[in-house]
Amino acid sequence: MSIGLISSLVGSNADRHAHNAFDEAVAQSYGWGDDWRAGLLTDDETLARLFRLNQERAKAESKAAAQVKVKGKKNGK
Repeated sequence: MSIGLISSLVGSNADRHAHNAFDEAVAQSYGWGDDWRAGLLTDDETLARLFRLNQERAKAESKAAAQVKVKGKKNGK
């Protein structure tokens, strides 16, 4: 997902409107709607934010997996 990238690839005004609406909905779902509407989400900024989010989630998953492993050892597994 690259905010704006899809919009730049389509031809008709109806297609652009639909893709812009989709881009805005995706940005809003990540909590970035205000930045999108202000024009602050470049493709590079979007990718950087997604990368940071991915790193945060990977760290949380790793921590949760380690806790499950420790809990299993305490229960004799």
